[in-house]
Amino acid sequence: MKVLYVSRSRSVHDERFIEAWRSQGVELDVLTLASSELEDEAAGRNAIDETVARFRPDVVQAGPIVDVGHLVASAWRGPFILTSWGFDLMEEVDRSDRHFRQAQVALSAASVLFTDNDIVTEQAVGLGIAPDAVVQFPWGINLDSFTPEGPSLRASLGWDGSNWVVGCTRRHEEYYDVRTVVAGFSAFAADHPQARLLLAGGGSLTPNLKAQVRELGIEDRTVFLGETGHEQLGPIYRTLDAYVSASTVDGTSVSLLEAMACRVPVSVSDIPGNRQWVTPETGLLFPVGDAEALADALGQLFCGSITSATGVETLVANARSAVEREANWEVTRQRFSEFADLAVSRHSA
Repeated sequence: MKVLYVSRSRSVHDERFIEAWRSQGVELDVLTLASSELEDEAAGRNAIDETVARFRPDVVQAGPIVDVGHLVASAWRGPFILTSWGFDLMEEVDRSDRHFRQAQVALSAASVLFTDNDIVTEQAVGLGIAPDAVVQFPWGINLDSFTPEGPSLRASLGWDGSNWVVGCTRRHEEYYDVRTVVAGFSAFAADHPQARLLLAGGGSLTPNLKAQVRELGIEDRTVFLGETGHEQLGPIYRTLDAYVSASTVDGTSVSLLEAMACRVPVSVSDIPGNRQWVTPETGLLFPVGDAEALADALGQLFCGSITSATGVETLVANARSAVEREANWEVTRQRFSEFADLAVSRHSA
């Protein structure tokens, strides 16, 4: 079996898919389309045509849907695994009529669609794909890497057990609304001098976030780690007393699953993608963009008095169990040969 993997990045999520195919003995080629090839559709189709002619794949996997998926749908007529990255069907598809049409074209060409969350599946079916063409699984995690036991960053940051650390590992882009994280932390920290904020990652909004931190007067309590390798994430999560995400659009957030696996109490925005994982038994939700509600949630976690009457220790134990049960990537990746066979059989039919 020969599989061509097409994307617009080589993120940790891309690498996870690539490794999964190779672990199953599949012969794999990878095509990463440049931004110029995504903007110029003729150039993008030409890159796909050249790779297909050289590699002669049996199956192509491609995503996100609106740009990469649409290009592959216009250039490839064989078995096609379309992959939603969550934001493509939750936000990009609504940016213009053109994006909407491109998503429909890609979905109509797909033999199989990978999704990671109920709400993304619902969106795809609403756009016309057959429900039995959808294969849904969370982009799970390596449970051996993300555990409560192991090194943290506290000593290197000059923090000890008396500090109460709030952290976020989301990209500094509009989707993830890290501004609300900073504002919510600031409101919480006003009454908690031991509180500290740890922000990992970067993005186009990093300068704005640093300015916000200065304006709020919490520079001495905030650390920007900058871009971090995936191997550094375990120690980051183990540094935290609370993990926060204020994203406005998400499918299943892998960073949320990683924090849950490390038994870090979580408080995240109340959006459908998060609600599938965070319930009153596993964490706390707050309304999108509501910094005061986030500050209140942090106060509950700090005091250990959760409104739902579930103690923090029970929350983190339940969260770890949910990830073990439903998001073990080691189990999921063993199904990739099955997914390829499904794409071939559906295309033939």
